[in-house]
Amino acid sequence: MLKHSAFTPTRSGPKEETMSTEQEQWATQTPEIPAVFRRALLRDDDAIRHRPAAGEWSAVEVVGHMIDTMQIWTSRVERLMVEERPALPRYDQDALVRDNDYLHADPEVVCEHLRQECKRFAILVEHIPISLREIEPCYIRYQSPRDRSSTDYQPVSGRKKGDLLCQHR
Repeated sequence: MLKHSAFTPTRSGPKEETMSTEQEQWATQTPEIPAVFRRALLRDDDAIRHRPAAGEWSAVEVVGHMIDTMQIWTSRVERLMVEERPALPRYDQDALVRDNDYLHADPEVVCEHLRQECKRFAILVEHIPISLREIEPCYIRYQSPRDRSSTDYQPVSGRKKGDLLCQHR
């Protein structure tokens, strides 16, 4: 188990010595994700770039989406660790995939980027203190990606912080 390091933000002091079973699973299994996707991308270039239907992603775009997801989750966990009532910006997953042009990206580069982001997230998960695993009754602010001045307060009483990672659009 990693010790608390200077880069790990917390608002409640050093990391407690034990992880929950769920936290340990996230920390252990997240770094394994890239290998699964890498095997899928070892197919021919046309196959990994084929979109099965209009509005659906190709295999390489799905991997790109996973990069975006790991970055967003990392950012959200970091904010949850240091802010009492963080504003968590919503995001448009289709726009991210399109804007990052994963359809035309080099599969090796995409896989390496995913490996790095998964590792970064797993290390962060290892450092979540026990005291921050549950949210006290409060409201989380979700900011609109288009209008930063527009804030949507949503109650999260009784929800785990992990539930907040997946909120988009």
